[in-house]
Formats: sequence, structure tokens, C-alpha cells
Amino acid sequence: MNLGRNNFSGEIPSWLDSLTELRELYPYHNNFKGVIPFSLGYLPRLEILQLFQNQISGSIPSSIFNISSLQVIHLSNNMLSGSIPYVPHDLLSSEFIHFTYNNLTGHIPNDMFDHIPKLKGLFLSHNMLSGRIPHGLFKCKELQSLSLSFNQLEGSLPGEIGNLSMLQIVYIGQNHFEGSIPDDLGNLRNLEILNLEENNLTSSGMSFLSSLTNCKGLENLIFSGNPLVSGELPDLKDLPNLSLSNNRITGSIPESFGELLSLKFLDLSRNNLSGEIPQSLEKLRYLKYFNVSFNRLQGKIPEEGLFGNCSFESFEGNEALCGAARLHVPSCKTRHLKNSKARTKLTICVALPIASTLLVVALIIIILRNKKRKDKLSTQEDLLPLGS
Repeated sequence: MNLGRNNFSGEIPSWLDSLTELRELYPYHNNFKGVIPFSLGYLPRLEILQLFQNQISGSIPSSIFNISSLQVIHLSNNMLSGSIPYVPHDLLSSEFIHFTYNNLTGHIPNDMFDHIPKLKGLFLSHNMLSGRIPHGLFKCKELQSLSLSFNQLEGSLPGEIGNLSMLQIVYIGQNHFEGSIPDDLGNLRNLEILNLEENNLTSSGMSFLSSLTNCKGLENLIFSGNPLVSGELPDLKDLPNLSLSNNRITGSIPESFGELLSLKFLDLSRNNLSGEIPQSLEKLRYLKYFNVSFNRLQGKIPEEGLFGNCSFESFEGNEALCGAARLHVPSCKTRHLKNSKARTKLTICVALPIASTLLVVALIIIILRNKKRKDKLSTQEDLLPLGS
């Protein structure tokens, strides 16, 4: 039954529970209010329930997880509150659970995933969930999409995530995760999107980045805002989007980044990068966004390719950069002239005292020699015989 996109309002009709042969229910994108009827759990053949984008409030009725035939449950973009209900028995058909953009609280049930072995997509982002990722989740070997971002989840990111070989999309940013980023992420050969931003994760020598070179389909890598991540950037394979801002990355921008020919988005701002901006980046013709602000970069800003359209915000906070006036940096000629003047001034400042000292020493030596010579002459005069 498709009731979607009709501007229906009021409460969800209670008579729906009489449709015992109903397999698919789509009252999405309306203005339904009130709560989800507990009686919906009495629809024994229901396979798909799409209630997203309404104004439904209250808690998720526990009866929903009594429907053993349920494959997809989509309750996103509502005002649901309370905790995720306990799953009482095996739901061998369930594949997708969408609870994003609600006000859910509490922990993700520890044994929830013991009963949903064929889960392919779990979407719980933009709630207020807390606690740790249940270890049972890593038993879901068919999981392809995991979205837990914008919650209050904590603890470490278990290495067992590397056992989910079918995983393609991982969003766990904007939480309170801590500890080391597991190198086991490199086992996710089908990974396309990895978002770890705004946590307290660490990585010794950026080793997890090196492990991701095994993920041949990786397109988006975002781990900005993990201030405990430090080390030098390794060579990376081709990918379209790379956001590494607000970490403690050191060293220089690898020359090999010029080989990331599909790169469209590169954000390296607010790190401790040094050296020059590689001129090889000029050949990245698909690059649309570039930001290296607030680092310790120096030298000339490249001029070709994307750099011809960059604004000064992309380079601010790097005091030793030079280039076009529109980028609010000194001219490289001016910088060279200033450096020459500075070197000349330094030379004068150093040489003048040395020359003065040498001159004084030379004068003292001359004076002493003259005095010694006069003393010798005087002695010789005293030894001459007196005239008769």
C-alpha cells in the first residue's frame, strides 16, 4: 500500500492492523503525527515498512521486531525518542534498519545483531545514542553500509570491523571514539567511503592510511578533526575526495599526490605540514577544492590548473608562502628581495662588529710595536759613550 507524498495528516490509521495480508506499507513523506500504532506488529506478512519523513513521535514499539517477515524498516526523519527496542527472536529476513534523524537515546542493544544475521544496512546516525558498538555487529558478515555518525558513542573502534569483507560505506564521525584506528580497515577491499571525522582517534605513524591502499574502490576518505592523529602522509592511491584537516600531520605534501588524477576535493588545512606545495598538483584537472591553510608551508604557490582560481582562504596562515597578490601573500620577487636585503643586513650586522674588533686589535698591536721600538731606541741611546 503506497500512501507516500500525499500530504496526509493526523495519526496513522489504526485499521491498518486488519490488513493481515499486507506485505508493503509506504506512508512516507507525509504529515502524520502521533505515535506508531503498536498493532502494526500484528501484520504477520509485512516485509517493508516505510514511515520516514513524517512528524511521528513517541518510542519505537517493540512489536515491530515481532514481525519475522520484515525485511526493511525505515523510520528516519521523524521525532522518535526513547531507546531502540530489544529484538526478541531471530529476524532472518531483516536486511535494512533506518532510524536516522530522530531523538533516540540509550545504548544499542548488545544482543540485537545476534538475531539479525543477514543485516546489510544499519543507519542510526543523527540521534543521541551512547555506549559502545556491540561486538555482535561484527557477526553480520553481509553488512554493506554502517552509519553511526552524529551520536555520543564511545570506546575504541574494534579491529573486528576488518572481518566485514562486504562493507562498502562506513560513517562513524562526530562521536567520542578513541584509541588507535585499526589497520584492519585495510581488509575491507570493497570499501568506498570511510568517514572517521571529529573523534579522538589515534594512529601510530599514520599506518592505517598505508593499509587503505588495499581498498581499490575507496573514493572518499574523511578523518579530519582527530587531533591525536600525527605522522607523515604516505603515498596514496587514486581517490576523488580526501579530507585530512585539523589533525597533527607533519612532513611535506607528497609529490605523488600529483598522480591522484581523479582527485576533486583535498583538504589538508590546520596541520603541521612544511615544505613547498608540489607543482605536480597543477595537473589535477578535476580538482575543485583545495585547502592547505594554517600549516607551515613555504615557497611559491603554483599558478596553473586549479591554482588559477583559488582564493586566499586556501593558503592563509602560512607565513612563508609567496605568489600572486590576490592570494594576500608577498610577491615571490619581493620575498626574494626582502630575503636578499635581510641577508645583506645580517651580513653587515655580523661583519661590522668583527671588522671593528679586528681594527681595534690591529691598532693595539701597532701601538704596542711602536712603544716597544721607542723603548729599544731609548736603551740604545743610553749605552752610547759620552762625548769629550
